[in-house]
Amino acid sequence: MEPVMNKDEIVQVIVRNIRENVEDVGSAEIDPTRSMEAYGANSLDVIEIVSCSMRDLKIKVPRTELAQVRTVDELADKFLQHMQAA
Repeated sequence: MEPVMNKDEIVQVIVRNIRENVEDVGSAEIDPTRSMEAYGANSLDVIEIVSCSMRDLKIKVPRTELAQVRTVDELADKFLQHMQAA
């Protein structure tokens, strides 16, 4: 069984997907305590970022559990919970 990634590694996956899916982010510093919308992501971008991140991490989180997630940090916490539970 593969070891579970740590939260920092999960944040890096999410940040990479933000950079790939949101125009004009480039190499700007991304603060995990801020929302994806703070970096210019619209609702479709957010869905794509979350979907790509889940694919990269090989996890599936029900959309209902993601409804209350507001920041990159909270998303990483939710992904980590699911990875540890698997």
